[in-house]
Formats: sequence, structure tokens, C-alpha cells
Amino acid sequence: MKTKARSSRRSLGAVWRDRVIAGAIRLQDGSVVVVDEQSYEVWMFDAGGRHMWTRGRQGAACG
Repeated sequence: MKTKARSSRRSLGAVWRDRVIAGAIRLQDGSVVVVDEQSYEVWMFDAGGRHMWTRGRQGAACG
């Protein structure tokens, strides 16, 4: 089952499919922040893998 890129219900296991992940980091509280190079978004997941928020978009100018 594929997860849509803009779905409000994401889990860490589904997020990696069909994505270009530029990086990820686990924070001290166990949450994870992921950078998606394809959608120009940053995602945050809580320690249990539940999607908390998404920020970002492609800009209009270069640089």
C-alpha cells in the first residue's frame, strides 16, 4: 500500500517509499526529523513513529 506524499497520516515505515530522503536525525526525546529532497519538506515524527508536522515547500527563486 502506497502512502500519498501529502497524507496527514504517515508512519516512519511508509515514508521512505518513493521518496528522496536527504537526511534524518533522531532527537534526544526519541522523535525523528526527516528531510525529503523530492517534496522540499521536513517531517517530524514522535518517538512512536506518529507524524507530528510537515513544513516546507519549493521556493520561487533560485538559491
